[in-house]
Amino acid sequence: MAKAGMGLTKGNTRRYYWIMVVKTLKIPESLATRIQRQARATKRTVSAVMRDALERGLGEDAGIDMTEALKGVIGSASGPGDLSTNKAYFAGYGRSRPR
Repeated sequence: MAKAGMGLTKGNTRRYYWIMVVKTLKIPESLATRIQRQARATKRTVSAVMRDALERGLGEDAGIDMTEALKGVIGSASGPGDLSTNKAYFAGYGRSRPR
């Protein structure tokens, strides 16, 4: 269950983070009170409560699924399936080109 920037998971409740980026966030007093109350009720740090709330709010991953985005062009190019099977494709590879 390791994600980018996240360490190992101990059980299913506590995460150890390798790299942390410090951000300053301005929130209303009422929200700060709710976060503090949640932290106390769950015996967790305010930072942990805020991280989890941000992760839930942002969803799993906002990135692009490249397989889905390129499904119309995958496999549409012509040519050998694997260039490494024919040594002729490597002729001159790694040599300096005249300029």
